Amino acid sequence: AKSPHTFMYTLPDTVGLAAECGTNIGVVLDAWHWHHSGGSTAEILAAGKARIVHVHVSDAKPAPPEEVRDNQRHMPGEGVIDLAGFFQALKKVGYVDGVSPEPLGRVPADMPPEDGARLGLETTLAMMKKALGGRSSSAFGRNQPPSATSGSSGMPSRAPVPSNSRITATTTSTRP
Repeated sequence: AKSPHTFMYTLPDTVGLAAECGTNIGVVLDAWHWHHSGGSTAEILAAGKARIVHVHVSDAKPAPPEEVRDNQRHMPGEGVIDLAGFFQALKKVGYVDGVSPEPLGRVPADMPPEDGARLGLETTLAMMKKALGGRSSSAFGRNQPPSATSGSSGMPSRAPVPSNSRITATTTSTRP
């Protein structure tokens, strides 16, 4: 049965809604949903810095829309999403806020949370460095890795734990 609700599937539609709601409303730009909605780097450039308030990063296997599942993501750099173009577009608009790994379903259930967080952080930073010519977080105006707090050694002392047991996204990127 067709849903009686209208859903937004694209970054331009979501940014348009945010703009209609007010100047202090923005979007969480999720690379996985952006890719599966057919998004382009031009859409990121058009959205601009003011509307992108946070970024989620993961990768995807090639799959037809009917086989796409939100809990079957890959670590950044393991799939087909143009993450280099994604990060380059964010740099062009001057984005300087948070970047969080979100590899739902990729972290093994028996992996300790700290190891899962480290894996997400390391693969995200590696992808950012590749995309931005050897610089990662400093290209976004930060002196420490995204979504991490550096200890005196310069290594992350705390990083967010990617959850493989719950889905935090409430949007869908495939059309019914």
